[in-house]
Amino acid sequence: MNSIRRDGGHEAHARLALTRRVNMKPEDEIFLSAYLDGELDPEERSCVESTMLSDPALIERLRHLAAVNDLLTNLPRPALRQDIAASVMRRIQSRRSATWVARGI
Repeated sequence: MNSIRRDGGHEAHARLALTRRVNMKPEDEIFLSAYLDGELDPEERSCVESTMLSDPALIERLRHLAAVNDLLTNLPRPALRQDIAASVMRRIQSRRSATWVARGI
């Protein structure tokens, strides 16, 4: 089973929390988001689906996340006047080098 570590949490803990919870928890959000993104393996997907069958609040939260996802997907993406990738990479490398020098590496 693939681990979902969006919050640094442990997948088994999140799965247990999803199936034995009373109130909505952050672990639910992690699995619902991964469910929407198609990132769950079949066992995880089945766990989320069976939990949703018994929890209308979870289904509503999934609908809300899907709506937010749709809104974000449809936001306009402004075009950059120039490609800044090379400039960003140079700055990253420069900072890395400065850090290594400061640490004596």
